[in-house]
Amino acid sequence: MMPVAISVFKRGKWCVVGKVTKVNGVWSFMVIHRHQTGTVKCVSIPDFVLKFAKLKGCQWFYYIHDRPPKFARRVMLDAIGKAIGWFNPNDGEFYIPLYQMEDVPFPRWDYAERVIKLTPNLDYEGNGKSVLEALQEKLFKGGDNQ
Repeated sequence: MMPVAISVFKRGKWCVVGKVTKVNGVWSFMVIHRHQTGTVKCVSIPDFVLKFAKLKGCQWFYYIHDRPPKFARRVMLDAIGKAIGWFNPNDGEFYIPLYQMEDVPFPRWDYAERVIKLTPNLDYEGNGKSVLEALQEKLFKGGDNQ
């Protein structure tokens, strides 16, 4: 599996919301803060994006602020919506308060060279199955687990 950037359709355009990549040798889902507004106390991620990351084997969720002052925080991906944060059924996103995340040293990560466009209704191959159905099918059939 190669690192990939994840793009979703929000507010009328495709935007990259995060990356599935290795951080310190462990597959992780990462959000990198550059010039987003509203990411002061909390970060939100669509439910289907987190499902995709889990099915790809990600163990950690990282929030990276890469403009001065640089800092990084992380939480176990499986804790989101259980012990950490909450799900908003009105917009289909999980909200993770930054104060509930562990401060960690600024990590190095493998850069993504490819973007996958995800929607809640289509998998990344566009065959009409949900992300969850398509990935489970590949996992159980032993297909490409990219």
